[in-house]
Amino acid sequence: MTGESQKVTFNLSPEDLSFTRKDMTWGQEKGEYKLWIGRDSNANLEASFTIK
Repeated sequence: MTGESQKVTFNLSPEDLSFTRKDMTWGQEKGEYKLWIGRDSNANLEASFTIK
């Protein structure tokens, strides 16, 4: 329904955020990450988190 809202919470593990880095090691990188939530690439609902 249009105009309806809900709070959604989920947990991400370090493994969920891992990828093959430029030096070919597996892991995550420190920094700020942004998420866009929506049905397609025009999503405008944004959240962010930081890996320290």
